[in-house]
Amino acid sequence: MEVERTIESPDGEQSHVSAAGTTYEDALAKATELVPEGYRRIVIRKHLD
Repeated sequence: MEVERTIESPDGEQSHVSAAGTTYEDALAKATELVPEGYRRIVIRKHLD
């Protein structure tokens, strides 16, 4: 399972972080850890094998 998050910086620039895990919850937690402080989480996408 892979989760991709769209994030937004304090100045409005959007980018993405993604992480893989054994479950959706695991992948989401790992992707969330990659979001820099001060960034806003916007969208979550999940990729199935």
